[in-house]
Amino acid sequence: DDKIAQLVSDADPGSFIQWRIAKEFVDPKDGMLVFFGTVTEFDDSESPTRWRICYDDDDLEDVDREELTKMFKLYKSMKRLDPQKKNLSKPSKKESPAIHG
Repeated sequence: DDKIAQLVSDADPGSFIQWRIAKEFVDPKDGMLVFFGTVTEFDDSESPTRWRICYDDDDLEDVDREELTKMFKLYKSMKRLDPQKKNLSKPSKKESPAIHG
């Protein structure tokens, strides 16, 4: 979905704070697993901008724009499985037209 890539490219980096993401990980025993997390902060003091992801199991990861875009795209298709979704207030369509709306 190019709309998500365009949104991540054009938007203020801070506008993604508290947005939910999904990421696939390969587990040798269980195969492909999807983990959910939240964008908690960003650092644009150097290029490229990096975003901090706090996964629901409290692991942390810093990602670049390309990885963040992939995470938002996967979340869009997997959000029905997000265990935290019920705890979030629904963002307005203006705030998040392509991902969380």
